[in-house]
Amino acid sequence: MRWRGATSRFSLIGLVIVLAAAAFLPVSTPVRANASRGPIVIDSDAALSGTGTEADPYVIGGWDIAGPTDPAISIQATRAWFVIRNVTTIRGDYYEGYRGGGIRLLDVQNARIENVILQGTNVGVLVQGCVHVRLSDIEFDDSPQGISAIDSTDVSVSGTPRRSG
Repeated sequence: MRWRGATSRFSLIGLVIVLAAAAFLPVSTPVRANASRGPIVIDSDAALSGTGTEADPYVIGGWDIAGPTDPAISIQATRAWFVIRNVTTIRGDYYEGYRGGGIRLLDVQNARIENVILQGTNVGVLVQGCVHVRLSDIEFDDSPQGISAIDSTDVSVSGTPRRSG
């Protein structure tokens, strides 16, 4: 019986030492780890693959897009459902008056843009001649003009657009 009590005490002491040591381990914070790539240009539904329905939209996401071109994402003449999410555009070099980044939708139907960060853009998001566009949780960093909707219907913005820098 005496050994059993001693073993329990050693086990308890060992557990306390392990927990105390764990308190000093570094804790990592979640980081948005997107893959890098150049600008995205889609000029029709034919450039997309998959179903593209409201229940199963095409997804453009998980990218860090850098470069001197504006916009970083350009989509036009589409009717299929798609979503742009978890994308960061990274300011490129100034090039003949342009600043890299931004998203441009021209003659598009059925689009969602959510949880994006747009850095150093002339116009963060341009929606022109579009129908049924939803924008949510967008952060603008050093972008003089955030969202511009021209000749478009059924465009909504939810979540407060965030500005930094």
